Amino acid sequence: IPHMCDHAYAFSAAFQACGLKAEVIPHADKETLVWGRKFTSGKECYPCVITTGDMVKVVKNPTFDRRKVAFFMPSGDGPCRFGLYYQLHRLVLDDLGYNDVPIYAPDQGPTLYEDLKVRGTAVDRKAWQGVVAVDILDKLLRQTRPYEVNPGETDAVYQESLNLICESILQDCFQQALLKVK
Repeated sequence: IPHMCDHAYAFSAAFQACGLKAEVIPHADKETLVWGRKFTSGKECYPCVITTGDMVKVVKNPTFDRRKVAFFMPSGDGPCRFGLYYQLHRLVLDDLGYNDVPIYAPDQGPTLYEDLKVRGTAVDRKAWQGVVAVDILDKLLRQTRPYEVNPGETDAVYQESLNLICESILQDCFQQALLKVK
């Protein structure tokens, strides 16, 4: 899952809660930019360069196992080309010889909830709950940070709360699974 925003952590937790191993790609770095710029024309927006570079950096990592990885990059319509990034990513991965590595690209339009139903799981519900929780947390961060007395304290509380949201998503699913076993 590309790290475009902290909602990626909620999506990762939702996938994990439903039995799918998921990781958020680490924050972009200089290597990300090198790869991203190499595989884009310079006319794309910066987030496109970053997500492209992140995916290339992952597949170029010596520990990468193409049999165990799929990328998550939502698609969709709208005023932004974000929903089309996955098509560029597909071309780049294919050019690099990774045509067998899937990109899971659910449409953010009317079929989103159906597209998020992975192997009969509750990923759709868990992901939505996480996105809403992170939205609220982000709003509180931005409302509070300008008035904080101790610099950095608001960010620390935000990070702790983000971790709690993700743990809550995981725990809720595990508790439901335990109830089914009993």
